[in-house]
Amino acid sequence: MAVFGTGIRAALITMCLNQNIQFWVEKFKKNVVRDKRVQTGLEGMGWRVAVIWECETADSDGLRKRLKELLGRR
Repeated sequence: MAVFGTGIRAALITMCLNQNIQFWVEKFKKNVVRDKRVQTGLEGMGWRVAVIWECETADSDGLRKRLKELLGRR
């Protein structure tokens, strides 16, 4: 099981404060392509892949439940 934690809050704050908005838009697009490529590659090697967003970690009970389900321990 490969678990990726990802967030957007800090990136959005940076983007809003930065004058170079087009840079951040392109960066996010490239990140999406990269993340999909990595996920596909891992799945091709037999890994199960889960993505957990930063906002999902605020609910610790829900996160604990999701991780147990992902790991097959219910």
